[in-house]
Amino acid sequence: MTFASGLQRDVAVVDEVAWGTTPATPSFAYARVLEGSGMNATKQTELIRQLSNHSNPVDLVQLGQDASGSYALVPSYGGAFESMLLATIRQSAFTTNTAWNGRSILSKTFEEKITGTAANYLRYTGVEIESMEISVAARGLMEATINVQGKVAALATSLISGATYAAVNSEEYYNALGVANISLVGLSPVPSIRSLKMSIKHALTPINVIGSLTRLGNAFDMIEVTGSIETLFETNAGLAAFLAHNSGSLAFTVGSVTTKKYTFTMPKVYFQEGSVSQAGAGPILATLGFTAVYDGANGTIKIDKAVA
Repeated sequence: MTFASGLQRDVAVVDEVAWGTTPATPSFAYARVLEGSGMNATKQTELIRQLSNHSNPVDLVQLGQDASGSYALVPSYGGAFESMLLATIRQSAFTTNTAWNGRSILSKTFEEKITGTAANYLRYTGVEIESMEISVAARGLMEATINVQGKVAALATSLISGATYAAVNSEEYYNALGVANISLVGLSPVPSIRSLKMSIKHALTPINVIGSLTRLGNAFDMIEVTGSIETLFETNAGLAAFLAHNSGSLAFTVGSVTTKKYTFTMPKVYFQEGSVSQAGAGPILATLGFTAVYDGANGTIKIDKAVA
Protein backbone atom coordinates (compact mmCIF):
# COMPACT_ATOMS: atom_id res chain seq x y z
CA MET A 1 0.00 0.00 0.00
CA THR A 2 1.25 3.48 -0.90
CA PHE A 3 0.71 6.15 1.70
CA ALA A 4 0.39 9.82 0.82
CA SER A 5 3.28 12.02 1.85
CA GLY A 6 2.71 15.47 3.33
CA LEU A 7 4.86 16.81 0.50
CA GLN A 8 2.74 15.24 -2.27
CA ARG A 9 0.09 17.89 -2.20
CA ASP A 10 -0.97 20.64 -4.61
CA VAL A 11 -3.09 23.60 -3.59
CA ALA A 12 -5.14 25.44 -6.20
CA VAL A 13 -7.57 28.32 -5.81
CA VAL A 14 -10.37 29.86 -7.89
CA ASP A 15 -12.67 32.83 -7.35
CA GLU A 16 -16.35 32.06 -6.76
CA VAL A 17 -19.10 34.02 -8.50
CA ALA A 18 -21.79 32.84 -6.10
CA TRP A 19 -20.66 32.58 -2.48
CA GLY A 20 -20.03 28.98 -1.47
CA THR A 21 -20.32 27.57 -5.01
CA THR A 22 -17.40 26.44 -7.16
CA PRO A 23 -17.79 27.68 -10.77
CA ALA A 24 -19.11 25.01 -13.16
CA THR A 25 -15.90 25.04 -15.23
CA PRO A 26 -13.37 26.55 -12.83
CA SER A 27 -10.09 28.14 -13.87
CA PHE A 28 -7.88 27.20 -10.93
CA ALA A 29 -4.44 28.67 -10.26
CA TYR A 30 -1.85 26.74 -8.29
CA ALA A 31 -0.50 28.59 -5.25
CA ARG A 32 3.02 28.60 -3.86
CA VAL A 33 2.30 27.03 -0.48
CA LEU A 34 4.83 25.91 2.11
CA GLU A 35 4.69 22.60 3.99
CA GLY A 36 2.61 22.43 7.12
CA SER A 37 -0.24 24.45 5.60
CA GLY A 38 -3.81 23.42 4.98
CA MET A 39 -7.48 23.49 5.82
CA ASN A 40 -9.69 21.05 7.69
CA ALA A 41 -13.39 20.40 8.05
CA THR A 42 -14.86 20.96 11.50
CA LYS A 43 -18.15 19.93 13.08
CA GLN A 44 -20.20 21.30 15.93
CA THR A 45 -21.80 18.53 17.96
CA GLU A 46 -23.68 18.05 21.23
CA LEU A 47 -23.41 14.98 23.43
CA ILE A 48 -26.80 13.89 24.80
CA ARG A 49 -26.41 13.19 28.52
CA GLN A 50 -29.92 11.91 29.03
CA LEU A 51 -30.68 10.60 32.50
CA SER A 52 -31.08 6.81 32.59
CA ASN A 53 -30.39 3.83 34.80
CA HIS A 54 -27.45 2.72 32.57
CA SER A 55 -25.51 6.04 32.93
CA ASN A 56 -24.33 6.19 29.32
CA PRO A 57 -24.55 9.05 26.84
CA VAL A 58 -27.23 8.10 24.33
CA ASP A 59 -26.31 10.08 21.22
CA LEU A 60 -24.02 12.64 19.59
CA VAL A 61 -26.02 15.13 17.52
CA GLN A 62 -24.45 17.02 14.65
CA LEU A 63 -25.37 20.71 14.71
CA GLY A 64 -23.11 22.39 12.18
CA GLN A 65 -20.19 22.11 9.76
CA ASP A 66 -17.45 24.56 8.86
CA ALA A 67 -13.96 24.63 7.41
CA SER A 68 -10.92 26.60 8.53
CA GLY A 69 -7.15 26.66 8.40
CA SER A 70 -4.10 28.60 7.32
CA TYR A 71 -1.66 28.63 4.43
CA ALA A 72 1.95 29.80 4.52
CA LEU A 73 2.67 31.35 1.14
CA VAL A 74 5.81 32.35 -0.74
CA PRO A 75 4.92 35.82 -2.09
CA SER A 76 5.71 36.53 -5.73
CA TYR A 77 4.29 38.77 -8.42
CA GLY A 78 0.87 38.00 -9.90
CA GLY A 79 -0.86 34.63 -9.94
CA ALA A 80 -2.64 33.17 -6.95
CA PHE A 81 -0.77 35.42 -4.51
CA GLU A 82 -2.14 38.58 -6.12
CA SER A 83 -5.65 37.14 -6.05
CA MET A 84 -5.32 36.43 -2.33
CA LEU A 85 -3.79 39.84 -1.67
CA LEU A 86 -6.84 41.52 -3.20
CA ALA A 87 -9.21 39.26 -1.28
CA THR A 88 -7.44 40.19 1.96
CA ILE A 89 -8.14 43.90 1.45
CA ARG A 90 -11.63 43.08 0.09
CA GLN A 91 -11.06 44.66 -3.28
CA SER A 92 -12.15 42.91 -6.48
CA ALA A 93 -9.49 44.31 -8.82
CA PHE A 94 -6.77 46.87 -9.38
CA THR A 95 -7.81 50.14 -11.02
CA THR A 96 -4.96 51.59 -13.06
CA ASN A 97 -2.61 49.37 -11.05
CA THR A 98 -3.88 50.67 -7.70
CA ALA A 99 -6.13 49.04 -5.10
CA TRP A 100 -7.37 50.57 -1.84
CA ASN A 101 -8.99 48.46 0.85
CA GLY A 102 -12.69 47.99 0.08
CA ARG A 103 -15.80 46.17 1.29
CA SER A 104 -16.38 43.52 -1.37
CA ILE A 105 -17.56 40.03 -0.39
CA LEU A 106 -14.96 37.81 -2.04
CA SER A 107 -15.00 34.04 -1.65
CA LYS A 108 -12.89 31.31 -3.16
CA THR A 109 -12.78 27.56 -3.57
CA PHE A 110 -9.56 25.99 -2.34
CA GLU A 111 -8.71 22.58 -3.75
CA GLU A 112 -6.09 20.35 -2.17
CA LYS A 113 -4.93 17.43 -4.29
CA ILE A 114 -3.35 14.64 -2.25
CA THR A 115 -1.48 11.96 -4.19
CA GLY A 116 -1.15 8.47 -2.71
CA THR A 117 -2.09 5.30 -4.59
CA ALA A 118 -4.48 7.60 -6.49
CA ALA A 119 -5.40 11.26 -6.49
CA ASN A 120 -7.81 12.47 -3.84
CA TYR A 121 -9.30 15.95 -3.76
CA LEU A 122 -10.43 18.01 -0.79
CA ARG A 123 -12.45 21.02 -1.94
CA TYR A 124 -13.34 23.82 0.46
CA THR A 125 -16.01 26.26 -0.72
CA GLY A 126 -17.05 29.67 0.56
CA VAL A 127 -13.52 30.38 1.73
CA GLU A 128 -12.82 33.95 2.83
CA ILE A 129 -9.49 35.31 3.99
CA GLU A 130 -9.76 36.66 7.51
CA SER A 131 -6.19 37.89 7.76
CA MET A 132 -2.81 37.95 6.06
CA GLU A 133 0.46 38.35 7.97
CA ILE A 134 3.43 39.49 5.89
CA SER A 135 6.94 39.38 7.30
CA VAL A 136 10.50 39.78 6.12
CA ALA A 137 13.79 39.80 8.01
CA ALA A 138 17.37 40.52 7.00
CA ARG A 139 18.79 37.77 4.77
CA GLY A 140 15.42 36.03 4.65
CA LEU A 141 12.61 35.26 2.26
CA MET A 142 9.41 37.26 2.53
CA GLU A 143 6.63 35.14 3.99
CA ALA A 144 2.87 35.58 3.99
CA THR A 145 0.42 33.54 6.04
CA ILE A 146 -3.32 33.67 5.42
CA ASN A 147 -5.93 32.56 7.94
CA VAL A 148 -9.14 31.41 6.30
CA GLN A 149 -12.69 30.37 7.11
CA GLY A 150 -14.88 28.35 4.77
CA LYS A 151 -18.40 27.06 4.36
CA VAL A 152 -17.87 23.31 4.01
CA ALA A 153 -15.54 20.60 2.74
CA ALA A 154 -16.29 18.16 -0.08
CA LEU A 155 -14.36 15.03 -1.07
CA ALA A 156 -13.71 13.74 -4.58
CA THR A 157 -11.46 11.34 -6.47
CA SER A 158 -11.49 13.11 -9.84
CA LEU A 159 -11.11 16.53 -11.40
CA ILE A 160 -14.11 18.77 -11.98
CA SER A 161 -15.13 18.32 -15.61
CA GLY A 162 -13.83 21.22 -17.68
CA ALA A 163 -11.54 22.53 -14.93
CA THR A 164 -8.27 24.16 -16.00
CA TYR A 165 -5.16 24.84 -13.94
CA ALA A 166 -2.70 27.70 -14.34
CA ALA A 167 0.85 26.61 -13.59
CA VAL A 168 2.59 27.58 -10.39
CA ASN A 169 3.93 31.11 -10.58
CA SER A 170 7.55 31.22 -11.76
CA GLU A 171 8.33 34.82 -10.80
CA GLU A 172 11.06 35.66 -8.30
CA TYR A 173 10.60 34.75 -4.65
CA TYR A 174 10.33 38.04 -2.79
CA ASN A 175 13.07 38.41 -0.21
CA ALA A 176 14.82 40.96 1.99
CA LEU A 177 17.16 42.09 -0.79
CA GLY A 178 14.16 43.32 -2.79
CA VAL A 179 12.60 45.49 -0.07
CA ALA A 180 13.21 49.15 -0.93
CA ASN A 181 11.77 52.67 -1.06
CA ILE A 182 10.94 52.57 2.63
CA SER A 183 9.38 55.70 4.11
CA LEU A 184 8.69 55.71 7.82
CA VAL A 185 6.40 58.28 9.49
CA GLY A 186 8.52 61.27 8.52
CA LEU A 187 11.79 59.85 9.87
CA SER A 188 14.78 61.07 7.90
CA PRO A 189 17.03 59.34 7.35
CA VAL A 190 15.07 56.10 7.62
CA PRO A 191 16.76 53.91 10.26
CA SER A 192 18.41 50.62 9.28
CA ILE A 193 15.66 47.99 9.43
CA ARG A 194 16.25 44.44 10.63
CA SER A 195 12.73 43.10 10.20
CA LEU A 196 9.25 44.19 9.23
CA LYS A 197 5.90 42.57 10.03
CA MET A 198 2.45 43.64 8.88
CA SER A 199 -0.99 42.16 9.51
CA ILE A 200 -4.11 42.95 7.47
CA LYS A 201 -7.30 41.65 9.03
CA HIS A 202 -11.09 41.73 8.75
CA ALA A 203 -12.46 39.63 11.63
CA LEU A 204 -15.17 37.27 10.35
CA THR A 205 -18.40 36.29 12.12
CA PRO A 206 -20.34 33.33 10.66
CA ILE A 207 -23.95 33.98 9.66
CA ASN A 208 -25.91 30.96 10.93
CA VAL A 209 -29.64 30.31 10.72
CA ILE A 210 -32.05 27.61 11.87
CA GLY A 211 -32.41 24.81 9.34
CA SER A 212 -28.95 25.11 7.79
CA LEU A 213 -26.03 22.82 8.61
CA THR A 214 -23.57 25.33 7.16
CA ARG A 215 -23.14 29.08 7.44
CA LEU A 216 -24.88 31.32 4.87
CA GLY A 217 -21.93 33.69 4.70
CA ASN A 218 -19.87 35.94 6.94
CA ALA A 219 -20.17 39.38 8.47
CA PHE A 220 -16.82 41.16 8.45
CA ASP A 221 -15.44 43.76 10.83
CA MET A 222 -13.50 46.96 10.13
CA ILE A 223 -10.08 46.52 8.61
CA GLU A 224 -7.18 46.29 11.05
CA VAL A 225 -3.71 47.05 9.71
CA THR A 226 -1.02 46.62 12.34
CA GLY A 227 2.59 45.58 12.51
CA SER A 228 6.05 46.17 13.88
CA ILE A 229 9.42 47.36 12.64
CA GLU A 230 12.69 46.35 14.25
CA THR A 231 15.52 48.82 13.59
CA LEU A 232 19.10 49.39 14.64
CA PHE A 233 19.13 52.05 17.34
CA GLU A 234 20.98 54.90 15.64
CA THR A 235 19.08 57.90 17.01
CA ASN A 236 16.07 58.39 19.28
CA ALA A 237 13.93 59.71 16.39
CA GLY A 238 11.69 56.64 16.27
CA LEU A 239 11.04 56.66 20.00
CA ALA A 240 10.42 60.41 19.83
CA ALA A 241 7.72 59.83 17.18
CA PHE A 242 6.19 57.15 19.42
CA LEU A 243 6.12 59.43 22.48
CA ALA A 244 4.85 62.47 20.56
CA HIS A 245 2.04 60.34 19.05
CA ASN A 246 2.64 61.94 15.67
CA SER A 247 1.06 60.34 12.60
CA GLY A 248 2.68 59.93 9.22
CA SER A 249 2.88 57.57 6.26
CA LEU A 250 4.53 54.17 6.08
CA ALA A 251 5.39 52.67 2.70
CA PHE A 252 7.67 50.02 1.26
CA THR A 253 8.19 48.28 -2.07
CA VAL A 254 8.85 44.55 -2.57
CA GLY A 255 10.49 42.96 -5.58
CA SER A 256 13.61 43.49 -7.65
CA VAL A 257 12.29 43.02 -11.19
CA THR A 258 11.07 46.17 -12.92
CA THR A 259 7.24 46.34 -13.28
CA LYS A 260 6.91 43.17 -11.18
CA LYS A 261 6.86 44.82 -7.78
CA TYR A 262 4.21 45.85 -5.25
CA THR A 263 4.24 48.97 -3.11
CA PHE A 264 2.30 48.95 0.16
CA THR A 265 1.31 52.37 1.45
CA MET A 266 -0.40 53.27 4.71
CA PRO A 267 -0.94 57.06 4.53
CA LYS A 268 -1.75 57.54 8.23
CA VAL A 269 0.12 55.48 10.79
CA TYR A 270 0.70 55.88 14.52
CA PHE A 271 3.37 54.18 16.59
CA GLN A 272 1.50 52.71 19.54
CA GLU A 273 4.47 50.76 20.93
CA GLY A 274 8.16 51.58 21.33
CA SER A 275 10.87 49.59 23.05
CA VAL A 276 14.65 49.23 23.13
CA SER A 277 16.55 45.98 23.66
CA GLN A 278 19.52 46.47 25.98
CA ALA A 279 20.72 42.92 26.63
CA GLY A 280 23.83 41.22 25.31
CA ALA A 281 26.82 42.40 23.30
CA GLY A 282 25.00 42.71 19.97
CA PRO A 283 23.57 45.89 18.47
CA ILE A 284 20.91 47.76 20.39
CA LEU A 285 17.57 47.38 18.62
CA ALA A 286 14.49 49.57 18.68
CA THR A 287 11.11 48.00 17.98
CA LEU A 288 8.22 50.20 16.90
CA GLY A 289 4.69 48.81 16.77
CA PHE A 290 2.32 50.59 14.41
CA THR A 291 -1.39 50.87 13.63
CA ALA A 292 -2.77 52.34 10.40
CA VAL A 293 -6.05 54.29 10.30
CA TYR A 294 -8.30 55.87 7.67
CA ASP A 295 -6.54 58.63 5.78
CA GLY A 296 -9.72 60.71 5.54
CA ALA A 297 -10.20 60.26 1.81
CA ASN A 298 -9.45 56.83 0.34
CA GLY A 299 -8.81 54.14 2.93
CA THR A 300 -6.32 52.63 5.35
CA ILE A 301 -3.99 50.75 3.00
CA LYS A 302 -3.14 51.07 -0.68
CA ILE A 303 -1.39 48.52 -2.87
CA ASP A 304 0.22 49.49 -6.19
CA LYS A 305 1.28 46.86 -8.71
CA ALA A 306 3.54 46.91 -11.79
CA VAL A 307 5.88 49.25 -9.91
CA ALA A 308 9.04 50.22 -11.74
